[in-house]
Amino acid sequence: MVGCLAALGRLRLEPKVTGWPVSPGEALGGFLALLFSGAIGGTVAMQIAGVPPGDDTLRGESITGLGVFAMQLPVAVLAIVTLRRRGGRVGSRGAALLGAAIAALSWPIIQLASMAAAWVQVELGGLEPPAIGHQTLLELARGGGGAWGLGAIALAAIVAPAFEELAYRGMLQSAMRRLGARPWWAIVFTSLVFAAMHTGAFPPGAQAPGMAAVFTLSLALGWLFERTGSLTAPFVAHASFNSVNLLLLPLMV
Repeated sequence: MVGCLAALGRLRLEPKVTGWPVSPGEALGGFLALLFSGAIGGTVAMQIAGVPPGDDTLRGESITGLGVFAMQLPVAVLAIVTLRRRGGRVGSRGAALLGAAIAALSWPIIQLASMAAAWVQVELGGLEPPAIGHQTLLELARGGGGAWGLGAIALAAIVAPAFEELAYRGMLQSAMRRLGARPWWAIVFTSLVFAAMHTGAFPPGAQAPGMAAVFTLSLALGWLFERTGSLTAPFVAHASFNSVNLLLLPLMV
């Protein structure tokens, strides 16, 4: 903890990093390649396994997720190899502690943002938010277990954060910076896209609080990437956030 606080104390709030050593076209191309390859992989996996469209069971989510990330893997490897050859910092020592510290510090802020969005939703005549605000958590709470449950947990806690940080922070946010956007404009824009792409992960009534939480989380992740120039800190923070939600699931049921 002392090391985390010391690391935070050495950082000013004004971001400095201008993105990875890639052109805007390369960064945007990498981002779109990850999105489209993932969409193709998920669709192919569903067809091979006979998963019907809209299947939100743990089996359906796990199979779709495996297809998504399997198809994204070659794109991710190519991107990382290219970045390392150009001096890009995919990882950095000490950044894991910073990511864990920011995850802990941002947790109450994320919860407040979610609660505020839920209050506005109800006041405007919307649905009362459910106790469990994510589809994967909802399926796990319904008694999901076994191999499909473990697969869904692994995808949520480790695999998804790794690929999403490469796509959104490493590619999209870098592209915005290379196009000349100021740090916080790039972070906010990336966070809006990040939240919008997660809309389908929330069950009915959980869209507003869920998107508010994801948007706020993404602001912290964007700041971490901007400050460190590597994916280690945002990945650790992202994985920590997802893992804590999984660990707290028994309290939500």
